[in-house]
This record gives sequence, C-alpha cells and structure tokens, in this order.
Amino acid sequence: MSPPHQPPLAFFRSLPQPCDPPPTEVRNIKGNISEGDKQLNVNVLAHFVSGGKQFGVGVGRGVRLVEIWIGDGVGGGESGMEVEVGKAKEARTVCEIVVTEEMANLFGVLHGACAAYIVDLCSSVPLIALGIANGLDYSGMSQSMHLIWHDAAKVGTTLKVVGTNVSVGGRIMAARCEIRDKATDRLFVSAVHTKIHPGAKRKSTVKL
Repeated sequence: MSPPHQPPLAFFRSLPQPCDPPPTEVRNIKGNISEGDKQLNVNVLAHFVSGGKQFGVGVGRGVRLVEIWIGDGVGGGESGMEVEVGKAKEARTVCEIVVTEEMANLFGVLHGACAAYIVDLCSSVPLIALGIANGLDYSGMSQSMHLIWHDAAKVGTTLKVVGTNVSVGGRIMAARCEIRDKATDRLFVSAVHTKIHPGAKRKSTVKL
C-alpha cells in the first residue's frame, strides 16, 4: 500500500522489474491494457511474494498472471473496449499455478490452507489491476474471506484462478475468486474476499 504522502501509484512504480517472469512472458499476457501496465501488475504481484522467508512465498512464486481485462462487463470474459483512465469499473484477471507436493495434504490433493492463500493472493490481483487502470492504489488489507470447497485438486493439476472485483472506491473493497481445473473447468473453490482501505472516504462503487 502506498504511503499517504505519496501519489497513489508512486510505490508501485518504484518496484523493480523481476527476472521471473521474463519480458517475453509478460508480453504474452492476454488483455486490453498496455504492455507497460501489464509489466506494472507483474511487478506488484512479484513484490508480494518476493520475501525470503515470508509465509507462502514458495507457492506465491509459482503463480503466473496470464490475463488482465479492464472495462465494463468484462467479468464474463474478454473485452476489447478501451476505458478512459479513472473511469474503469471492472477488472477480470486470470492466474495459473500447478499443484505440487508441497501444496498438498497427506491425501495428495490441494491443502485447504494453501487454497486460502491462493485466493488471498489472486483475488487481490483484479483489485490492484483496476486500481492501476484508474491511477489509484486498491491493494488494501484483508478484512474477511469466505471460501467454499467444491472438489479436490490433485497434485499435478494446473489451476486456473479467476478474479473479478465486486466493489471498490470506498473504505471496503471486495472481489470474487474461483479456482478451477484449467483443462476441464471443474470448480474446486469459490470465494469472496473483502479488503479494507484505511483512510479512504466512505463512498463505494458497487458492481453486482
């Protein structure tokens, strides 16, 4: 989160460009935003999983950002519509990660706590992407997460994690998140994540 005395995105723009993923992979991210904004989103994601010993860093580094869509009505899929800076209302992002043994429980499926960590990280991505599109910092701090486990993801499964914002602009922000099987689209986990933006005015724009 940017310090209050700095412009909203000053901290994000000061972050270094990570070596992984390489620029070629960043250019392959699908979406309707500029290459520069794609790189900025990747830089922010890398920042939150860059600590040497912080919780979940090994899992976080395996997350790949593969799609970023900004605009009205992008929650269901792609949109080619360009949105004026400061007026974007919706973001849809897709991340991918492969379930490894380190992420599994003794039954060889994705551990519930690991799923919660993935939701925490990947549901924040659309909020940050929307903030960047509007020239604002929508990172915030977690307030609550509600998760429903629908099925078990086995080791070796490539997960497709889709995040969309629900509300932003006020003190409380929210995003929906689904963890699915990339190959079959089977739903493993659905969730709603609310975050708090300290110091923000109590005004919100809600997208239902």
